Amino acid sequence: MRRNSLLALATVAALAFSGLVAVAAPAQAAVTTNPFGGTTGTGPSGIALDADGNIYTANFYSDTVTRISADGTSTAQFGGATGDGPYPLAIDAQGNIFTANALDDTVTRISADGTSTAQFGGTTGAGPQGIAIDAQGNVFTANYDSNTVTRISADGTSTAQFGGTTGTNPYGIAIDADGNVYTTNFSSNTVTRISADGTTTSQFGGTTGTSPSGIVIDSAGDVYTSNAFDRTVTRISADGTSTSQFGGTTGSSPFDIAIDSDGNFFTSNAGDRTVTRISADGATTSQFGGTTGSGPFFLTIDPQDRVYTANTDVNTVTRISPDRGPLSFSSGDFPATTVGQPASLTVTVTNDGEGSVLLSAITPAGAGVAVTGGTCAVATRILGGRSCTVALAWTPTTAGALSGGTLTLDYFGGADPSGTLALTGTAAAPTPSPTPTPTPTPTPTPTPTPTPTPTTVLKVTAIPKAERLPVDKRSKLVSHARTDGRITRAAAWCEFRGNRVPRRVQKQLCDLTVKAPPSARVVGATAVTKKKVRITARPSCAAGLTVHAKVVAKRAESIRATWTRTWRVDNNPRERCAVKGTG
Repeated sequence: MRRNSLLALATVAALAFSGLVAVAAPAQAAVTTNPFGGTTGTGPSGIALDADGNIYTANFYSDTVTRISADGTSTAQFGGATGDGPYPLAIDAQGNIFTANALDDTVTRISADGTSTAQFGGTTGAGPQGIAIDAQGNVFTANYDSNTVTRISADGTSTAQFGGTTGTNPYGIAIDADGNVYTTNFSSNTVTRISADGTTTSQFGGTTGTSPSGIVIDSAGDVYTSNAFDRTVTRISADGTSTSQFGGTTGSSPFDIAIDSDGNFFTSNAGDRTVTRISADGATTSQFGGTTGSGPFFLTIDPQDRVYTANTDVNTVTRISPDRGPLSFSSGDFPATTVGQPASLTVTVTNDGEGSVLLSAITPAGAGVAVTGGTCAVATRILGGRSCTVALAWTPTTAGALSGGTLTLDYFGGADPSGTLALTGTAAAPTPSPTPTPTPTPTPTPTPTPTPTPTTVLKVTAIPKAERLPVDKRSKLVSHARTDGRITRAAAWCEFRGNRVPRRVQKQLCDLTVKAPPSARVVGATAVTKKKVRITARPSCAAGLTVHAKVVAKRAESIRATWTRTWRVDNNPRERCAVKGTG
């Protein structure tokens, strides 16, 4: 896209803004909107976050990249000069920065430490407008003026058109979990899908809203576009058979779209300096936070669900933070009981805030008070406006009132990252029981010793747990298993810093394969048979990544046998785990 084309888009957005300022929706009380960091380069457009939470903007008019530290205290140019007109920006798993330069048809790469700035690969198609990076590190650009997609290999040695001709004026670009590439086509109101191998290029789904620009794909594979000139979002089902409007009307000129950790959608509205939030189910559409800086064309969201906009007209970044909590509780009164008799109480905990609450601790206090169950759990979220329960029991040891009884739930973030409920209750002294008349003790009849239930035999041949897995090499974690029953389950998954990786990024981070035999029962009660169970992994990064495997076997009328093992990924060389893209 040439500079005059961008100016035309900005002018349309500005005109839309001029007619809508007076009716801008008020900000929610539970959301904070503030400038973040200092002044960026001129014309910040693309915006992205690295694994450490630092913010980067591609500055269209000054041909630079700005870095704002995660705490917002430092704002400075990052690396050297880019190509002409850097518009979108993306960050690879190693933390390298890539800009697509719309005015000279190139891509610039800035090393993760900012010491090296150079052209990456060859010439792209005309007017690269969107940029994305796949799990293998290949860079893709959506070329607005030539209706094509360019692919630059991860090592930068190969630059070529990828797939066939897209719809008219491809603007945004995204890649799904299977490596298929999608573009929003600004002037034909369509989405193009190019298969992962580049052999098939076709329209995906039906007609979108007017001028689709931003694009995002959810964990189910559904595709969403923000439609810049009719203030809508379009949803196309993962199989492409259903195309419909999602949610209600957004702010003016929604040029970009993103998803938070709860599945809610956000658009940056360049025409009226707002952000719109659409709930995960599409039922609620409302303004999120207050007014941003002028010209918020792009946005991104951090792991704490804070939204950042790059404000092209005023060279700033705005951060909108949903407050966490507060939490409210139902009654904390235990029913009356007697000493030694437990009293039960179920407490309903409600998140009264806008953003979700991630619980870090559930702590009861008071003699004899304990948590016995409920749906609230550590490391789980309570969505805004939703509730969970904590089941409590109080077993008093002395008569009288419960002393010092409380229930505290701690959570991450928020102005007061905890909620506490006072627990009350009264215990009566037990009624003395009359002394019973001794009854002669009869001679007990010996009880036959029950036959113990046999345990299923399961022996698994696998890589030792102390051995670390190499990065970008396939490791055979499990090669086979021996059992006298049948294999009922073989599974593998990966975790990042103790949290299970969502299915939509399992393949790109771990590339797991699991092969197991049909679940057929072994003939004979004690036969031990070698089963072909094969589990492999090819991790693409290291820091904080672990790989897990499980094999379960069961013989009829026997106790199930379960085998599990966890491996860490070799961190030499250090490979950060992050995949980012814009558009």
